[in-house]
Amino acid sequence: MQHFFHSLFTSPRIASRSLALVVVVIGYALPSSGAEMVVPKKVAEIIQYYCSECHDGAEQKGDIRLDKIHRMPLTQRLTVLNKMQEQIYFEQMPPKKEAQPESDEQKVVLDWLGAELKKHNASELEDKLRDYDYGNFVSHKKLFSGKNKEKSFTPARRWLIRPEVFNQRVKGIFGQDRRMNLFGVTNPLVLPERSGVRDYDTTVLDGGHLLIMLSNAEWISYKQIRAARVKNGELKANDFPNPKDRWAPSTTPKAFEDIILKKGNPTKDEIQVAIQTQFKNVLQRSANEAELNRYIGLTESFIQLGGNTEGLRQMLVSVILESEFLYRLEFGEGALDAHGRRKLSPREASYAIAYALGDRNPDPQLITAAEEGRLTTKADYHREVTRLLADKKYYKGKIDPTIEGKQTRSLVVSHPRLIHFFRDFFGYTNALRVFKDSVVVPTVILTVETLRPRVALSVRRI
Repeated sequence: MQHFFHSLFTSPRIASRSLALVVVVIGYALPSSGAEMVVPKKVAEIIQYYCSECHDGAEQKGDIRLDKIHRMPLTQRLTVLNKMQEQIYFEQMPPKKEAQPESDEQKVVLDWLGAELKKHNASELEDKLRDYDYGNFVSHKKLFSGKNKEKSFTPARRWLIRPEVFNQRVKGIFGQDRRMNLFGVTNPLVLPERSGVRDYDTTVLDGGHLLIMLSNAEWISYKQIRAARVKNGELKANDFPNPKDRWAPSTTPKAFEDIILKKGNPTKDEIQVAIQTQFKNVLQRSANEAELNRYIGLTESFIQLGGNTEGLRQMLVSVILESEFLYRLEFGEGALDAHGRRKLSPREASYAIAYALGDRNPDPQLITAAEEGRLTTKADYHREVTRLLADKKYYKGKIDPTIEGKQTRSLVVSHPRLIHFFRDFFGYTNALRVFKDSVVVPTVILTVETLRPRVALSVRRI
């Protein structure tokens, strides 16, 4: 990882320089009147020594002039200060071939720039650093110095699932093989196409997601009840509105079928069973009491208006449209510890583990461990992570199904998610756009070699 406050600054300190230099730059530190800005003497000395050769009255590289910065109009001054702050923070200036400031000199200038920009709430760098894309620029020296004693944590959050996870969740509704074709489903979750880790918890649901999910929910709900409708005589077995979309489950869940085949209105108990079935199919959990009461009332209203089949289907659609279907939740539960932190619930931990290692929901053993309270300690986490890493089948799949074509095929590996991490981190996602050779597609395979306290990964080239 790159970092920006390292120990490579080796130039002599300002204190050892000649008095003549201070005399030359004293103009930077003169108190100003009116709208002029005061540049502290120490800051002025550092700027003069490292920057004046390229950014003074005689030469202004990049159209940046620093010797008159204190007299610039405010808008122009803030623009220059922002450029300075970013260039110095990311160590793009001074150029590498020039003398570099000591880390304490760099800190003096950055602290002053930050303070000046804060007066006007104008720091563009601070906004950028709030973006997770810039997490890779954390100082390694500070990160691993041992001086930071604060306990680690992440804020309570809802995190939009990855596109691959969405596809698996839809398939999970039908309990179908992962290879089934989602002809009528549009994935509403798109990660940016750029180098670097792209999956962060900063994106939220919006109107665009909702419009796509409305269409998806219609397709899913009709497929869920199709077999029961055929049995009820509502449509023929070979009746498909779209000839290209002829996939359908062979059966309908019994709770749904009971309502569709019933001649009169279903009982409240039958409706309750259907609601719980859909919650299990879609959200992998049972509805709580408040949700159950709300959905019973809604379903009864739907059935009164549209009949058993359509009333049931509207309930199915409503559950699919729950925002939780597109999120993973990490709010924690239980009491706060001495540092103000709250542990993930066993259910939340099961999804955190599952999605760290792959794109499928927790497997039955992980679900059981969470339900039985065996997913609360580091030892519990270690047991489940090493088990899933050793499992060669559960996550097995193609590294990138999107490259499948007449002349290219994606490799199948036991843990595609591990490959995805390295592809994201090193920018391999754009490889096929750069290399057009359709005969040889180089790739990297990671295999789990050992499952000791740490997981060792070997890399071999195919």
